[in-house]
Amino acid sequence: GKVNADEALLAGLTHNIGALPLITFAETLSEGSYSDQELDQSIEFVQGLVGEYILKKWHFPDSLLKIPSQSNNWYYDSGHDKLDLNDIVLLARFHGLLGSRHQQQLPPLNTLPAFIKLGDTALTPDLSLQLLHDAKQHIAEALNLFRT
Repeated sequence: GKVNADEALLAGLTHNIGALPLITFAETLSEGSYSDQELDQSIEFVQGLVGEYILKKWHFPDSLLKIPSQSNNWYYDSGHDKLDLNDIVLLARFHGLLGSRHQQQLPPLNTLPAFIKLGDTALTPDLSLQLLHDAKQHIAEALNLFRT
């Protein structure tokens, strides 16, 4: 209820849009030109700047422009006390990585400026896991609708 849900969805969908042209370019190169690790590192390094450029070129609102370049910066702080779209994307990414092989690399949740802006500490790891479980159930139900 602190941000517009449609804008938050759009922010989440576009946060790594800069990876798409890099992947498309890599597909044009001859096999063996790069390793998967090199491609992953290149994408991680460049996708934010490319994504920001794409969103600017497509005339996206200012509230979305910095999201691609800051979506890997756990300690990004807009300088505002109010929760913004970048904070939502960072928290969603954080919770999306819980339970993955990258979980050990995550900083403590309570040290993130985005988490602090929530104002309450209701967003605990246990609650996050419950939300992920519920989301998986909703996704399964949605997939069943498409299968019929």
